[in-house]
Amino acid sequence: MKIIIDKCPACEPINKIIEEILKIGYKTLESKLEDYHFRQLYFKVNAKIDILKGFDISGFTIKDNFLICDCHWSRIEFIQNEVVHS
Repeated sequence: MKIIIDKCPACEPINKIIEEILKIGYKTLESKLEDYHFRQLYFKVNAKIDILKGFDISGFTIKDNFLICDCHWSRIEFIQNEVVHS
């Protein structure tokens, strides 16, 4: 899979991780180009960052609930939407 957002291709580490996330059944809630010059992309996933256990995340830095690629500083934000019960 090759991810392209607003004519800007994602780096290989981002392509690989997003593909793995989609394979296990999670979806991206948002994706956007943050900086064309640096090819910096942003993704939001409705999951806990714990889903990365067992993934090869070499080439990334984990900061709070973000996975940030070391090459372009593209970010994947992990959020867990809470269901509100009335």
